[in-house]
Amino acid sequence: MVVLRAMIAAAACDGVIDNEERSRIVGGLQQAGLDVHAAKFLDDEFARPATIADLVAAAKTEALKAQVYTAARIAIEPDSMKEKAFLMN
Repeated sequence: MVVLRAMIAAAACDGVIDNEERSRIVGGLQQAGLDVHAAKFLDDEFARPATIADLVAAAKTEALKAQVYTAARIAIEPDSMKEKAFLMN
């Protein structure tokens, strides 16, 4: 779940989750068989994205930290300073 939270947080870091970012996130979950519980989780996360501090606290291993960064980078095209700053944290 922390990887998914990272994708949503990265998409939201510039203040807007655009349609392309949302499609990448939701599309991947739909291909994986998104169910009702997952849809509720997504709605909650889109409404209140995790902070960088939340993600850092949840990523306890080096492998998970790498996955979190990779997921965040997949979710966004870092074309704003806020998105670039998010990835640098």
